Amino acid sequence: MDFYIFKNGVVSATGLDKDALHMYVGISVYLLSLILMRPIFKKYSGRAFIALVLVTCIALLGEYLDNRQT
Repeated sequence: MDFYIFKNGVVSATGLDKDALHMYVGISVYLLSLILMRPIFKKYSGRAFIALVLVTCIALLGEYLDNRQT
């Protein structure tokens, strides 16, 4: 499935703007990574830094896939 078709399907199903969708996905990835890394990293600061790096990588991947369509 093409990313553009998938993203437009999510936008039409949720009724959110594309920019709002980016924000919700970023917050969701951040919180999910904090929860999943809890057993690995005991200190919150280490978890928060790794989660921030992961969100940045996912955001860059999303922008790459968005720009690939144009």
